[in-house]
Amino acid sequence: MKKHFCLTLFLICFIKLVVAQNNYCDDIVRDTDAVKKIITWKSPELNINVKAIITDTAQLWLNFNLTQQSEFIAEEGGLFVRFDDGKSLKFFGQRVSHKYLNARDGYYYQTDMLIKPETLVWFKTKKITKYQIAGIDVPVTPDLAIEIQAYIICITGNFDKKEN
Repeated sequence: MKKHFCLTLFLICFIKLVVAQNNYCDDIVRDTDAVKKIITWKSPELNINVKAIITDTAQLWLNFNLTQQSEFIAEEGGLFVRFDDGKSLKFFGQRVSHKYLNARDGYYYQTDMLIKPETLVWFKTKKITKYQIAGIDVPVTPDLAIEIQAYIICITGNFDKKEN
């Protein structure tokens, strides 16, 4: 009886994840530049944006950003991403750009990162719990983590569909 309950619970959770990913896939915008022979997929605007560019090769980019009252600390470069299993990816020397928005919002920080094939598996199989940009910790809600993971899975699923 206990095994049946656990199996049923697992199946329900799995089905919800599949449905959620299908809904997220519908939110992705596709753009085709026939002249340059480039196909681009983009997720909706979030604190972490997902973008894929397909030319002769497929490239997956993540854009991490935040708005913060404190001013940029020049010596605090790099990007650190922590996952739900407690492990982290550290990208030292990652360029972080910033600009002053206004007195209410403060500063806007952002960095774009090309995801290499060896690190892509981390983003597809684990959920981000927080990231650090410009020395500032940015927590990631469980809902956002699921959304980002779903967008990455949806977009990378299109890498072999150049002609579609």
